[in-house]
Amino acid sequence: MRRYVAVVKGDVLRPGLGAELAAGVATSEGAFCATLVAAKRVTCAAVAGGDAGAGGASEADRSAGGNDGEVIGGEVTGEVTLVVTEGKYRMVRRVLANVGHPVLALHRTRLACAC
Repeated sequence: MRRYVAVVKGDVLRPGLGAELAAGVATSEGAFCATLVAAKRVTCAAVAGGDAGAGGASEADRSAGGNDGEVIGGEVTGEVTLVVTEGKYRMVRRVLANVGHPVLALHRTRLACAC
């Protein structure tokens, strides 16, 4: 199991994102599933710093709502935390891009052995 935190373009608080990732997303390398652990909107400062886990990010959880997020190039930016069972080359980037959320920054936060 691998856990990733990605800063992406688009509204990550949209309904159905978790189900779409869990059902599997077709890429040029095949179809891959991911589990959406968390999603929130982030500020420009978190993206500009290049650190997906930047502490200065303004949070808007699914439950909080009301925050429009920051707009970069006409799009809202968000941060998603995903868990995948296999981490093929650029798989997380491809999966997120194919569901409409191009990756701006990506960081693997956990690597667990399935032993």
